[in-house]
Amino acid sequence: DCAEGGLAVALAECCISGDRGAEIRLDLGSREFSYGDASRTGVGSRENTASFRWDSLLFAEGGARILVSVAPDRAEAWEAYLTEQLGEHWQKLGVVTKTGGSLRVSTASNPDLINATIEVMTERWLNAIERRLSL
Repeated sequence: DCAEGGLAVALAECCISGDRGAEIRLDLGSREFSYGDASRTGVGSRENTASFRWDSLLFAEGGARILVSVAPDRAEAWEAYLTEQLGEHWQKLGVVTKTGGSLRVSTASNPDLINATIEVMTERWLNAIERRLSL
């Protein structure tokens, strides 16, 4: 569910709750991301990629976006089902990686847009209120 904190927070929550890493590749060229107001975010057409803001994609809150993890041996069937049901209105973002790994989000222009270990993300999440109150 990307409604609270956007895509980046949803990815982090998935990694923390499953104690698994993820390798995510955000590529505007393979399929276009389409959410929200394309004129405001620059999303939705290849002509607008120069004005595109990654923070909008990663942290914009909104409904109608979900993350799904599928076992590797079922991925082909799942992707065929999505294509049958949704046409081109879905996107494969990446793969789940090893236990206790890292969340890595990359783009063509930034190979380390996000690179955080599950251990560090978990510690920050578990101690967020305590850390904030000690300021």
